[in-house]
Amino acid sequence: MSRRRSNGWRQAAKSAAYDYPALRRELDALQAGGGVTMDGMPGSREARRSTEDAALRELDWQQQRRLDAVEHAIRISSQLTSGPSRVKLIELVYLLPKDRQYKLEGAAMQIPVSVQMAKIWNNDFLLLVWGQLRGK
Repeated sequence: MSRRRSNGWRQAAKSAAYDYPALRRELDALQAGGGVTMDGMPGSREARRSTEDAALRELDWQQQRRLDAVEHAIRISSQLTSGPSRVKLIELVYLLPKDRQYKLEGAAMQIPVSVQMAKIWNNDFLLLVWGQLRGK
């Protein structure tokens, strides 16, 4: 009887990577919100700190943790010897809009790199994301 391997960590890391563009847009929208009030009342004459207020707006902690994990993994990947190619692979597979994303094999052809090397780089990236998600 064979034992099934659990790939729950891989799915969690992939999910965070696929969600990264939406999380980044959401955070940028939260922080870009101006000092506009929606209550219809005229503005007061007291000094406003709209820049500080915008900087304090952030995602909930779980979403922020996922966003940070992917950004950290991309940053580490870019510092490696094959960094530019690794980052290009990550962009093609995970960060492009859904209708323009590549499968791993197609992204490998675009770089160009072997499919086996693309699988290794992808696994390294997902392990980095998972390590950050776990807090290690």
